[in-house]
Amino acid sequence: SDTFKSNYESELESGYISNGELGGKLKHDFTIDKKINSKKLIEGIASASPYIPRFDSLGQFKLNTIPINGNVNPDHIVKANDIINFTYNRTKVEEVYTKVEFKYNWDYARGNFSHVVPDITINSGSTFDYYNLPSDHSKSTLVVEDDRGKYIRDHASAMSFANWLLSWHRNQHIKIKLK
Repeated sequence: SDTFKSNYESELESGYISNGELGGKLKHDFTIDKKINSKKLIEGIASASPYIPRFDSLGQFKLNTIPINGNVNPDHIVKANDIINFTYNRTKVEEVYTKVEFKYNWDYARGNFSHVVPDITINSGSTFDYYNLPSDHSKSTLVVEDDRGKYIRDHASAMSFANWLLSWHRNQHIKIKLK
């Protein structure tokens, strides 16, 4: 359908998948060994990716993508006259990470992860100084050993996801709520 085609083309532009490469840069692979609610399954897969599943105003399923390079081309501008109220704050400094250790490739027989992407790090002194973090990563390491690793079995995808996690969490974010 035209909707699927336009969604796929926008995904190619996002940089997470690439045309002509089997699996692209981010490949998900998993087994369902227990009964699971379909919504929970989609949420789980999305948690191990930069995609945000949603339904639009017409009830059609859509995937929004968090841009790989942070650049966003706005498709809607909120004008000051349209705002009733707003608040903003920043994410906590404790949510800034300089190192990611990502456990993946769930072994269903043993009940644990069989692979680890170790030591994806930021080695920028300015990051440690700005956030007053020790340079040994002792207070800024994100260890991911939850269900997100169950959806990735491929090493290249695990590296790509770990790098994306680190780039997402390397700074504080401003959160804005608008009415």
